[in-house]
Amino acid sequence: MYDKPIALNEDGVPMDEKDVERIWIDYARKAGLFAVHIENIGSSMPDTLLIWKGITIFQEVKIQRGNLVYFQQYQWSNFARMRHSCHPWQLGIVVWKDDIFKIFSFDSIKETGAEPAAKGKVKVNLGLLEPLYTVADHYEFTQYLEWLRSKIWKKKA
Repeated sequence: MYDKPIALNEDGVPMDEKDVERIWIDYARKAGLFAVHIENIGSSMPDTLLIWKGITIFQEVKIQRGNLVYFQQYQWSNFARMRHSCHPWQLGIVVWKDDIFKIFSFDSIKETGAEPAAKGKVKVNLGLLEPLYTVADHYEFTQYLEWLRSKIWKKKA
């Protein structure tokens, strides 16, 4: 794990999404994946790139505040376009709340609809949406990979 502690606000919510993303990338690296943060310059791709057994997975790590997650408007639009070129498990939103990561497919979040918010952002309400998987530690991340493997390489009957 990283030496730098996560800076929390008075409500116990991390101040910076990059702190939370560091934990997620660390879980992936410990599980043997190639995992990096992508610094977006002029283009809005998901911030996290995972490569596992030749499979590319794009994930955006967000912090859930209440029932809401916020995206930049252009980022939300680019994800909507990008989903046409990806399987549902390839383009995901990883949401951190109360020390637990919840993995959602972009398609499931898109169905809830996004509402305009201040400063060029959109907000998405996750209140009634069930995550595909939840991860609280490195062991659960390896279980998530097994679940993901079952989705990618389905046994043929």
